[in-house]
Amino acid sequence: MPPRWDCICQAILTCWCMVASIEESRASTLRLPSIWSNGAVVQQQRPVTIWGLARPDAEVTVILVKETDDETDHEDRESVTTKANSHGAWRVALHGREASFDRYALRVRSDEESLEVIDLLFGEVWLSGGQSNMALQLQFILGADDLLATANRPTLRTFQQATVTDAMRTNASRVPLFDVAQGRWLAATGGENVRQCSGVAYAFARAVYDSLNVCGRQVPVAVINTAVGSSSIAAWISPETTGMVPELKAAYPQAWRAGPELKGYQSSFFQSTALFNHKVAPLAPFGVRGFIWLQGESDAGKGEQGAAFYRIAMEALIRDWRRAFDQGDLPFFFLLLHPYAHKVKRSQPHQLNSLAFFREAQLDVAREVSHTAAFPTHDLPLTWQEPGNPFAYRSPIHPLDKTPVGERLALGARVLVYDEAEECFGPVVNGAERTGREMRLRFSHCAGGLAVHDRHAELRGFTVCGADRVFVPAHAAIVGQDTLAVWAPAVPEPVAVAYGFAAMNQEANLVNTAGLPAPPFRTDRIASTFVPVFPDQQYRTEND
Repeated sequence: MPPRWDCICQAILTCWCMVASIEESRASTLRLPSIWSNGAVVQQQRPVTIWGLARPDAEVTVILVKETDDETDHEDRESVTTKANSHGAWRVALHGREASFDRYALRVRSDEESLEVIDLLFGEVWLSGGQSNMALQLQFILGADDLLATANRPTLRTFQQATVTDAMRTNASRVPLFDVAQGRWLAATGGENVRQCSGVAYAFARAVYDSLNVCGRQVPVAVINTAVGSSSIAAWISPETTGMVPELKAAYPQAWRAGPELKGYQSSFFQSTALFNHKVAPLAPFGVRGFIWLQGESDAGKGEQGAAFYRIAMEALIRDWRRAFDQGDLPFFFLLLHPYAHKVKRSQPHQLNSLAFFREAQLDVAREVSHTAAFPTHDLPLTWQEPGNPFAYRSPIHPLDKTPVGERLALGARVLVYDEAEECFGPVVNGAERTGREMRLRFSHCAGGLAVHDRHAELRGFTVCGADRVFVPAHAAIVGQDTLAVWAPAVPEPVAVAYGFAAMNQEANLVNTAGLPAPPFRTDRIASTFVPVFPDQQYRTEND
């Protein structure tokens, strides 16, 4: 039987104390993690969990008060006293508050020591995770100058931390740490404060902020950045969950690599559980509304078997993070991998299909795990080359136009979390049948009808197969508000259809009248041959 989560939390607290003991001997005994520091945004309408370290068995008093209050004014003032355990760890819960622009102070006292955290706001908090396309800093994305110049929202804030420290590169921790490295809260009151924020996360937070703060409402919005380039999904899952999921446990390293800095996929921070220990566990159980996620390039390219493993790992990660933050089935929104064919060789055509299987696994997770949603991005601008930009690449592994990516995630949050009356999904296939030489497909999420993306005059991205199970390019036409006809002259008796089922699927252009793209799909999963269509030379980085 899996261990109880409260027992796991206690074990994490013990680990915090052990790992922090040397550092504590050089500094004040009374400590808060940096997520509880000046300028923090606290999730509204939920109990507020505060934790820290003190002298073993010491009494700790925590007071939350409006900054305008004095010691004799008890309006909206709350105090709670607890006792640290034998390792010095303590934890308290306070009542939640409604969102507002009112500022609060947090005062913590123990023995002769005291701490004060000021400029706290109650609002909406999201946590962003993933690898390089989520970590890509705002200063490097397209349109950065305008975004930096308009960073004038003091109640929109980001929590930033070191991406990877030298210590992480050489000796990643196998146990959860007490705090992240270089954690600090920054308000969007100038370009210098947000330039190092994730471009996707900032665009997401800004779009959510602007949608919530209308008609006199006062709702601070924040995003907690935690993403690392090149990281695999296994690095973001806790040791406990890794040990409980057989597929993950089998991939767990018997002996971690350590010592001198390791490069690329051998880096210490790439190993199982390492990034959870360094960059997730120290933040939990801080209150959040939900998670946004963009990751997978390090795990893709391994065929159907690799995609099946990722599906298991992704489901485990979602359960894991929800348990860590202990607030129920928090929304978890993520993006399908964008079009790219990084390092694809003509001698390895199967790699072109691997990304299609991978996106399919991502969509499976969204269908089967409650309160999740996956959003395609193949219709968004695929600009990746910009003179002087250090993230410009020889292929579109790093698309630089991140604002529409963040805004797509924000649209999902606005509709699915904040109940805006809009559509956030593109057409989703929910039925297929043969009619003569055609396949007729029916779709949901197309109340206004199906449409063609404005880049082209005709539908693209469809393939069909006959009994030989070899998919070939096909024609498609809209024949009803929710119905398509798909056919190929070379396949007189079609049995299945696939759409956008390729690594470079940016030509797939079926949308609804809201302009939202249909995710890639195949109408059955019988073993088939997908004739590899190699991308244009500009999209490739290696040749045989």
